[in-house]
Amino acid sequence: MDPTNQFTFRSVSLQPFVLLIVWLSMLPFGKAQNLVPNPSFEVFTTCPTTLGIGGPLQCIPWIGINSADYFNVCGGFLIGVPFNILGYQEARTGAAYAGIFHKINGGFPEQREYLQAPLLEALEPDVCY
Repeated sequence: MDPTNQFTFRSVSLQPFVLLIVWLSMLPFGKAQNLVPNPSFEVFTTCPTTLGIGGPLQCIPWIGINSADYFNVCGGFLIGVPFNILGYQEARTGAAYAGIFHKINGGFPEQREYLQAPLLEALEPDVCY
């Protein structure tokens, strides 16, 4: 066997091990953060009874712009989870989710729905999130 190929083979086989050591050494310095309040829409004031009409949703502190919708297991047929008037969708986590149409065609003027909530902390300039 050519010694050059053997050296290359050994160095390639060590790459995953070296990468693992580098990754493990950075773990104590890593910082995860979630600046979004109530990210899975689990905290709510009352069970939803109708599709959204705009304004505050039952999942505080979320606000629906135009007619964003809140779906919850306790919502019944129209706005339940996983079955509702719009079809079938399991919640990613827990028992609730919010829904929007990103663009409603055919209407004049064209409509869009949005969800918004205040962040838990202000974003800082020149910081990578």
